[in-house]
Amino acid sequence: MRAFAQTLEATRERTSAKSVMLRRAGTAPSHAMHSVLRLQRTVGNRAVQRHLQVQSANAGRLRPDIQLSSLKDFTGKPQRQAFLIDDAEIEATDEFKKYMNSGLVWQTKDKMTRQEAFLACRLIIEAMQRGQTVTWERDARGFMTTARKLIAITKSPKADCPNSKYKACVKRADIPGGMTNLTATPGMLAGFFTMEIDWHEDDPGCACCCGEYRQLVRGFVKINGVKQTKKLFNGKALSETDWIEDSDAKNHPYGHRDLSEEVNDKFIPDRKNGCLYRGFDTPGIADPSVAGKRVEAVLEFKGQTFDRCQKTAGSERTWKLNFNDDVPALDKGGGVVG
Repeated sequence: MRAFAQTLEATRERTSAKSVMLRRAGTAPSHAMHSVLRLQRTVGNRAVQRHLQVQSANAGRLRPDIQLSSLKDFTGKPQRQAFLIDDAEIEATDEFKKYMNSGLVWQTKDKMTRQEAFLACRLIIEAMQRGQTVTWERDARGFMTTARKLIAITKSPKADCPNSKYKACVKRADIPGGMTNLTATPGMLAGFFTMEIDWHEDDPGCACCCGEYRQLVRGFVKINGVKQTKKLFNGKALSETDWIEDSDAKNHPYGHRDLSEEVNDKFIPDRKNGCLYRGFDTPGIADPSVAGKRVEAVLEFKGQTFDRCQKTAGSERTWKLNFNDDVPALDKGGGVVG
């Protein structure tokens, strides 16, 4: 939900004429907010709260980062999305080193590429994060085979896609559901959720290039009783009643293959033909001037797979992010805690 300046649609209580910026939380202007929201994008709300608590209790005594040497190390708490983990971190793990070891079967026989090794390692991390028991001896080859297959699909694209002779075949769709509260910290209000879809080409007519994702939103945000105007995809305004297609801070909608790749909106291994979709969203308010003000927010989202070849949508999932309280005030120095 991209940045916008507050406009007054309806006023029940007007305490200040100063403009407040509502934006995707990832566009926060200050260094401190960047730090907090970068953490939020990768690990979620609970970790942000713990991060702020630790910083308050241990100011000036922060513990050093711990070197991660195994893919399993990425599956603890807090978790990070596998496809947001830097290549350098993956490359430093024992599993990646085994895949690329010139003396082991992965190179002597399988001739595994670096691209395949990176993808296989990230698929291993995702599997373990979902609770799957993974052992190297039993499962390493299966993940290599899957990675190789996914990459091969992108190297032999269907030139006439999208085409009605193809269809999107969903293997797994992990789209949010339920309700949660937005997280409030001094001078900001933020939420976080992820969207993951896997398609396959195991059956005749199935084509990953057909698969897309659609996300819509409705609701409202009020600051000190003043309803905010929120522009979404194609300039349409957030509505309390009508579903409007959602977009990020750059007015970029989610899950459209024909649009540019963004860090929070990725098709893997490539955007045109990749069989995996990984997205995340950080709706919220990131503006110091909102500190100490009363915010009422009700944001309802709807997500679903979309088959651009057959022009059909999959089953819907809906979820809500709510908040109705005062946003914490800034610290005495006027800055944001953290």
